[in-house]
Amino acid sequence: MVLNGDTDGDLRAVRGPGDDSPGTAASAPPVDDSSWAEFAQTPSNELGALTRRMIDTLSHRADETAFAELLGLYESLGVAMGESARTLAAHGSWSRVAGVAGLSRQSAWYRWRE
Repeated sequence: MVLNGDTDGDLRAVRGPGDDSPGTAASAPPVDDSSWAEFAQTPSNELGALTRRMIDTLSHRADETAFAELLGLYESLGVAMGESARTLAAHGSWSRVAGVAGLSRQSAWYRWRE
């Protein structure tokens, strides 16, 4: 699935409803709610692959906007990793988080606890 992209793999910024993060290009068209709902049904491994492709595309552009987008993504990813770790722990345990992250349970808890 490719949203807001063309057949040559040149993917434009994909934004969700209410996303006003600092690295997001103001000219990028927002993704409508129906497209966003489609993302919610996409398997995690496919979302990860699409995200990596978008990041790779941005990293090979020689413009300030692409670099600013990557900086914003870096910040967003840190926040999202903490949220994901806490969610996984709440629905399982910190041992599960630690296993996925390759850390001890104590290290995972210390790193991502609230």
